[in-house]
Amino acid sequence: MANNATPLLTQGVTAQVNITVNSAVSKTGTIPGPGELCIGFARSAAISGDRCPVTVLGSCIAVAGGNIVMGDNLQVGD
Repeated sequence: MANNATPLLTQGVTAQVNITVNSAVSKTGTIPGPGELCIGFARSAAISGDRCPVTVLGSCIAVAGGNIVMGDNLQVGD
């Protein structure tokens, strides 16, 4: 299946750590640990201290550790 994304709202956060594109991002600008909340997914990579655009509403491309079926409940982390 081709990659598809329809971001409706993007917010900037200041990265507190290096963030890779399509990674989950917390409201504090870090990568959430297992089970922690995320505000969205990074639209581009950022190094610590840089602003990072994060898709917070709509659909986006995200890094996953396995297959995802429509309707699956998802959790950040291991």
